[in-house]
Amino acid sequence: MAISTTASARHAEACRKSDQMTDLSLVVCTRNRARSLANCLDHMLDLRSRFKIEALVIDNGSSDNTRDVALAKAKTATFPMRYIFEDRPGVGRAMNTGYVSSQGSIVAFTDDDCYVDSNLCDAIMQGFEDPAIGYMGGRIELFDPTDARITIDERTEIIAYPPNRPIFAGMFHGANLAFRRAALDMINGIDPWFGPGSLVGSGADIDAVARVSRAGWAGLYQPTAVVRHHHGRKLDHLPSLRRQYAIGRGAFNAKSFHESFDIIGLARALRISFLVGREDPRAYYYELVGVARYLKVLQQKRRLARMS
Repeated sequence: MAISTTASARHAEACRKSDQMTDLSLVVCTRNRARSLANCLDHMLDLRSRFKIEALVIDNGSSDNTRDVALAKAKTATFPMRYIFEDRPGVGRAMNTGYVSSQGSIVAFTDDDCYVDSNLCDAIMQGFEDPAIGYMGGRIELFDPTDARITIDERTEIIAYPPNRPIFAGMFHGANLAFRRAALDMINGIDPWFGPGSLVGSGADIDAVARVSRAGWAGLYQPTAVVRHHHGRKLDHLPSLRRQYAIGRGAFNAKSFHESFDIIGLARALRISFLVGREDPRAYYYELVGVARYLKVLQQKRRLARMS
């Protein structure tokens, strides 16, 4: 898999620094879900790795006892576990804080309602043995069989993604997603305007993947890197979730086209939207809402740029 000259230079720089760095940083973002976080961290404490790892809990403005839970679990961890408070709202911003604060040459993300396998870190590191790989998704299993079958990824085969491959909403999930630090450096990290808690409402994860791909990095789906998603959503939650995801999909498609002017990629994305819309015609409307929200984000970004 080819990689751009710029990406190769960034990777070489990252390798020179690797002796002083942690191998892998695992970031979990949370807000007012202390009980869920406690279960998440209990599984995280079982991580075993031959690599140098750390965990970061990014508290996105919680008002419950999230801090106490995180600090108590950190005391029993066999690897560094840090608690960081980020009061500016939005999962995208919290993910970005985790990336900036981490020390790993690989930065992995999971959700506060996910339970990681004890070998997750080694499976992720195995996926990044190829220096061309800039991003990697892993298997996401449903923990509770009575939960709705959403935000999971049960593919069982390794899948390689070449650089500059069109990326579509839903291809990867932030519940089990990792990046090479050099790749995140190239794209200036996670977009804080995307993700739950932002104006757009979702999409911070897939937007980062798409931008890393366009920056010349290859990707990988690694089924041996496993988390179990205990999201707790039932069938009656699906309409609101589909609305949220459709808005995020529309905003993501608008941003991807705005930044790449990829007509073919846009046509493929619109085909996916058409297929989704055949099952739920309201998805068309909500995707247009997402486009409008992205345009509003652009206006706000430009206003902030003029003020700086």
